[in-house]
Amino acid sequence: MIPIVSIIEVINAFVWGPWMMVFLVGTGVWLTFGTGLVQFRKLGFAWKMLYRSVRGKDLEDDSTPGEITPFQALMMALSATVGNGNIAGVAAAISIGGPGAPVWMWLTGIFGMATKFAEVVLGIKYRQIQPDGTIAGGPMYFLEHGLGLKWTAWLFALFGAIAAFGIGNMVQANSVALVFRTELGVPQWISGLFLAGMTYLVIIGGVKRIGHVAEILVPIMLLIYIAGGLTLILMRISEVPAAFHLIFDSAFNGQAAVGGFAGAGVSQALRYGVARGIFSNEAGLGTASIAHGAARVREPVRQGSIAMLGVFIDTMIVNTITTLAIVLSGVWTTGLTSTALTAKGFTTVLGPLGGWIVAFGSITFGYSTLLTWSYYGLSCVNYISGVRASLIYRWAWCIVIVIGALFSSDLLWVKFVWDLADTINGAMAIPNLIGLLGLSMIVFSDTNVYFPLGGKKSQTPPSPHNVEGILDERFLQSRLDSLGMTQMEKYLELFRQTHTRTIGQIESNWHNQNFDSLRGEAHTLKGAASALGMAGLSTLSAKIEELAAQENAGELEIFLDFIRPEFLETLENIEMFFDSKKS
Repeated sequence: MIPIVSIIEVINAFVWGPWMMVFLVGTGVWLTFGTGLVQFRKLGFAWKMLYRSVRGKDLEDDSTPGEITPFQALMMALSATVGNGNIAGVAAAISIGGPGAPVWMWLTGIFGMATKFAEVVLGIKYRQIQPDGTIAGGPMYFLEHGLGLKWTAWLFALFGAIAAFGIGNMVQANSVALVFRTELGVPQWISGLFLAGMTYLVIIGGVKRIGHVAEILVPIMLLIYIAGGLTLILMRISEVPAAFHLIFDSAFNGQAAVGGFAGAGVSQALRYGVARGIFSNEAGLGTASIAHGAARVREPVRQGSIAMLGVFIDTMIVNTITTLAIVLSGVWTTGLTSTALTAKGFTTVLGPLGGWIVAFGSITFGYSTLLTWSYYGLSCVNYISGVRASLIYRWAWCIVIVIGALFSSDLLWVKFVWDLADTINGAMAIPNLIGLLGLSMIVFSDTNVYFPLGGKKSQTPPSPHNVEGILDERFLQSRLDSLGMTQMEKYLELFRQTHTRTIGQIESNWHNQNFDSLRGEAHTLKGAASALGMAGLSTLSAKIEELAAQENAGELEIFLDFIRPEFLETLENIEMFFDSKKS
């Protein structure tokens, strides 16, 4: 075993060397500026869309392609990223790189938000219907159908299928079994069987059941961990300014040896901060686009906006809680590492309750990661071999959980599994980043159509026909304002139906080149526009009807690309206007 561990160490050092850090962070920087700093200027929009999804007010209906809601997709992605990397990973970065390492985590997270945004935009744009009728997205699909590099897509799927059993399975089962044994005295084989059974009950129901469990479990585990962390911070609130001074000073000046801490230079803080940050939020690995690719949504850019919140929550909130717990409590000088260091920080300030919070977080974070990574791995396996392998894969997944739990006390085995997982993660990132860079101009173009840099969108479609005044929001708002609440609600419902059904059917018929049905839907839209009192939309509908009669697919695409974001933005604004009137 020792020679194999040494070989993996060497490979891992190369895969996660400086070149990979530059590749990952550089891609994030490129995507950040190419999208016009989308993670800054549209963060509020993302929270608004998430809030709507939580309330069950998604701008889609059951006819929209997808398996789960936008909120469930985010919770699935979060259940994979908010895991033991936030507890053990952050602590490991601080124990080796010093208290300045989190600064580089935060900077990596800021650019990682743009990376995750682009991954999900492409994942949804190029997703495919599977033979069993389900929908699937992810890097393998945008690499094949976007870049035309099927061999690269196949490599990503291969690495993803292997990585799932490492970082998504054995590492998590290992950590959870360790907590069960040290905190509760539960034998490893019992915790392994328990975990495997609980996991199988969920994953056998497919992505819909995983999404349903994630939308309940993830918010609860996040709230408990964050509440415990905030309590700790409030109990040491007077020391917070000094803690941040230490963190930033160490990031740019290094940290001398103190107590059990061996000391760390700036390069160490940077290396381990970036590496653990990427490990924690998975921006650049491509996995999130697999979860979000199953979302019931038509607009890739809108779901991409929601997806980037995953990095914000994971890195800027949860990782910060762990960082402050370790620094404020002063335990970073003890020489401890991993989960033990985080647990020591919480128990130093909160007493036994702190240990229970960390134990609860480690168990629930690990279990939720097992669920979502099973879907990631299955999606990769399905891409390679087809859906016929699904049941065998799920059985194998649960068997490996037991194996991972049984070896939780073998430190050499644990190190081997973690190093191997790191190596395969790096291998996954390479084809994904190639896809992101190769298709970046498409991401920039789609983003600028949906979120124009100049502010308000032009009311003239990019077409020689110059149909103006498509959707007059002021007219709609004034009309709503003149109605009573009952009439207003009926009017708004007609607008919703026009968006989710008529526009959706027009798009579907265009994709299938069914011009006769498209003409009929355009005629229906024209009637709805008249009922809504929207002359511009009525004119556009007539134009679409005319182009469908001519079977002019190219010009139809231009008109549909224009009307889709216009209609969606107006619906969102009218919905908010209506909500404000009700309150």
